[in-house]
Amino acid sequence: MPGWRRWLAAATTFALGAVLGGSIAWGVQASPVKGEAEKNGEHQGLMEPEPKPPTPQSAIKVEALLKSIPELKGLQATTSQQDLPRILQEVGGRMTAFLRGFPNTACQEQTNWFKRNLAEWRVTETDTATRKFRYLALADKNGVGLKEYRTDTKGRIVDLNRLVHGGWLITQGFVSLPLIFHPQYQPQSDFRYLGRQIVRGRETFVVAFAQRPDVASFRGQVEIGGHPVDALVQGVAWIDATAYQVSKMRTTLLTLHPEIRLQKLETSVAYREVQFKQNSLALWLPHEVVVSGRVGDWTFRTLHRYSDYRLFTVETEEKQRPPENHLAN
Repeated sequence: MPGWRRWLAAATTFALGAVLGGSIAWGVQASPVKGEAEKNGEHQGLMEPEPKPPTPQSAIKVEALLKSIPELKGLQATTSQQDLPRILQEVGGRMTAFLRGFPNTACQEQTNWFKRNLAEWRVTETDTATRKFRYLALADKNGVGLKEYRTDTKGRIVDLNRLVHGGWLITQGFVSLPLIFHPQYQPQSDFRYLGRQIVRGRETFVVAFAQRPDVASFRGQVEIGGHPVDALVQGVAWIDATAYQVSKMRTTLLTLHPEIRLQKLETSVAYREVQFKQNSLALWLPHEVVVSGRVGDWTFRTLHRYSDYRLFTVETEEKQRPPENHLAN
């Protein structure tokens, strides 16, 4: 099976040019071999496997989470997990409907890159860049997920390898990211209801999540310097209390990887409802994404802004099919 079809969910590619070289790819993979944590009955995620009254240990984890995410300021916190099953059921239903009726879409994307070597005292012009793309999200009939890729403004497939070798952080897959709440993937994560919060004038349910290392197939793989490691995440999702749609997500690495010098990887995605002009369909799609992190002495930050969503025809998809090595292992 071609590589670009194997990645059914979100995908991210990362490199710092000749300095480090590597990739971070998100997608559906086979479950890993059971590790020592599972054998010992332990799970190092953010939350307990089942909703239940908090213990001192889980309370400490939630407290640390509240301190580490500034966006949670103003949260009306709760310790009760009574509403969590209903919230997960409702948002899971929305994710199922999202995939079932997803039309091929295209939008305008502006990407701003920034990188810096902390060992140097100044930032040069070569450490920043801005590009405009056409971003495509296509329904994948072969699995629970989407296919996402870029073309240039003339409709030609973007050569990601050229951008990677240029030393830039290349990221994609944010249309698919909320699929962590899809019923097929919910059992692969732990969830905890944190409370309610007003976001952009709308009430939201705030739900924390952490992937289960023993069963997660919706996972990332990081490869830097030819050394691949799994990259599981934990984070917080803000779910619109009326529409039960994910309006914002923020993720961090579940485990740091000093063996490849990956010290930090954070993603923040804001979603907004998009009403397509061609029909009455409305979808919640990415509006703005910020990805930041650190590898060794290098820090990086990428800002994506999406606008002008339109429907995308299957005929055009066939003409602009991604190359076979796109996002391949």
